[in-house]
This record gives sequence, structure tokens and C-alpha cells, in this order.
Amino acid sequence: MNQVEGAGSFSVAGAGEAQPLSTSSERDDFLKLLVAQMRFQDPLNPLEGSDFTASLAQFSSLEQLQNIGSKLDQSVEADLLLARSINNTMAATLIGKSVRAVSDQVAFDGHRSVELHFELADRAAQVTVEIVGAGGQTLRTLTATNQETGYGWVTWDGRDRNGNLVPAGEYQVRITAVAPGGGSVAVQPQTLGEVSGVRFVDGNPVLIVDGREILFGSVLEILENQDSPDDSGDWFDRAFE
Repeated sequence: MNQVEGAGSFSVAGAGEAQPLSTSSERDDFLKLLVAQMRFQDPLNPLEGSDFTASLAQFSSLEQLQNIGSKLDQSVEADLLLARSINNTMAATLIGKSVRAVSDQVAFDGHRSVELHFELADRAAQVTVEIVGAGGQTLRTLTATNQETGYGWVTWDGRDRNGNLVPAGEYQVRITAVAPGGGSVAVQPQTLGEVSGVRFVDGNPVLIVDGREILFGSVLEILENQDSPDDSGDWFDRAFE
């Protein structure tokens, strides 16, 4: 069967494999081609029923795919809005509760000692905790020995290596760990504190924990109080320098 000139770049049904269609413009072109194909068909060799049926089936599949794509886009957008709404609602319920979250920052109020929490992937012979100032200098180094796998912490009294009380503010915590046989142990710095408020940044919740901001997605555990995640209190020995 001959091709119809000027009707688009599509092949006449039955004359070769049809090209995939994906846009509204291509759908309109397809319809124009089908009409032109029927109008200019050879009277001595009319379009066979099977070819016409195949063309209609392709057009029907095109519309179904476009409808499915549109519904999927709407569904994804609805799911994102629902997830954000759930997160915002859950974040508000955390006010007054304590949370354990991933964080390498610690807030010092200028008076009270603070606990610096971490989680070890394996047993460690020694854990080294550095408190770093705004200029990147190490103000104090604390160590904890013979640490088991899991949660641990050291207490910082807010003083530098010379025994001077540092100003109130937020400080970075750098933590490294060494295995009993040598080599490093993966360690994750964490924070444990009470949620006093919730802020929303670009529609996403940010928790206010002990005066500093913690992303809602970094929360690992929700606690009723600020007790240690392990209540035994004697599951590891701590030594400070």
C-alpha cells in the first residue's frame, strides 16, 4: 500500500512497523493519517479489516498509556503531600519527648556538663571524642576505653584542655574508634535531648532539641525521658582524660 504524502512521518498500517506514540500532538497526527489513509485508499485494493483494526488498537493503547501516565503523576504528587502531612503531624507530637538522633553538634549552655553520644558498629579498644571550636581547633579530647558494640557516651564538663570553661554555644564533635586488634571501627555521632519546639523549613519539619536544630529525618529513636538508651548503666566502662 502506498504512503500518503503530507500526512506526517508515520507509516501506513500494513506497510511496516508503526512508530511508538507518546504525545498529544502525535495522537492528532495519527488520527489525521488514519483518516487520510481511508480517504485515499486504492479502490482496487482497499484497506483490509485487520489493518484497520490494528490501527484502532494502537490508537486505543496510546490513549490508555497517556491516561495512566497522567494518573501516575497525580498519584506521586498526592503521596508526597500525604507523606509531608504525616511527617508534620508526627513532628508536632514529639514536643516534650526526648529523641536520639544523628548529629555531630553539641550545645553547651556555659554551665552544665553534656553527654556526647555515639554508636559503634563493632567492639572498640578506644573511642576518641574531640570537641572542636568554630575556628576548627580542637578544644578538648576525651577518650573512652573497652567499648562494646552499640551505644556509648562520654561526659564533657564544658572545659577546654587547660581547664577553662568555654563560652556557651554550639560545638562540633569528631569521634573515631580503634578496634582491639588495630584498625578503625565505624562510629556514628549522635545526640540525645528533649524536643522543645518544631520549625517548618520549606514545608519540612525541623526539631528544636536542647536549643539546636535537628532534622526530623535524622531521628533514630523516641524516648519518654532522657534516660540512656541502655538502662543497665554498667554495660561498659568509661575512662576520661
